[in-house]
Amino acid sequence: IFAIVEAGNDLEKIDIRSLLTESLYVNKNVRVDDLLTEMQAAKKHMAIVVDEFGGTSGIVTMEDALEELVGEIYDEYDEVEQDEIIKLGEDHYSIPPDFAVEDLFEELELGDEPKHASSSVGGFVYRLSTSLPEAGMEIEYEHEVNIHDVEKTTTIQYLLTFVVKEVENRRISKLELFVKKLGDEEDITETVETEDNE
Repeated sequence: IFAIVEAGNDLEKIDIRSLLTESLYVNKNVRVDDLLTEMQAAKKHMAIVVDEFGGTSGIVTMEDALEELVGEIYDEYDEVEQDEIIKLGEDHYSIPPDFAVEDLFEELELGDEPKHASSSVGGFVYRLSTSLPEAGMEIEYEHEVNIHDVEKTTTIQYLLTFVVKEVENRRISKLELFVKKLGDEEDITETVETEDNE
């Protein structure tokens, strides 16, 4: 079996059989540490998993085996699913669209979540928008936080600016948030009326 490949400006004929190596087969019930030992001994990074009937159950790689021992390994080809808030700068965050609105407001210490908000941040931003989401869209939301003390209530106004970074199938897939405190904190002194008993 031959293949014609381009080598610089010339075409070269290569025997594909010289590039082939024997496959490594492993039992589907093999232990991870034994699998790694077999792969190292055979100098293979991939093995074919065989079931009890001699059929192919699948393929396992050395990376699969290592991830069972040390956890997920990411390289430049992997898409990392974000499941937590990432701080990108001062008052600038990357937010997973599936992140719970309640958790967002709690983690960023923004007081209680808005009433009638969607459960996810992506859904919340979608409801705030008056049109279908698209990359680059900015959506602003003003939020008021009341902090109660023994003598007074302090009100803080925040401007939350959600920036849609990516959209897939009309669904927000990547989202960033800028948090800005508006003006000075306003103190509201609560007066308590008392009646004199004569």
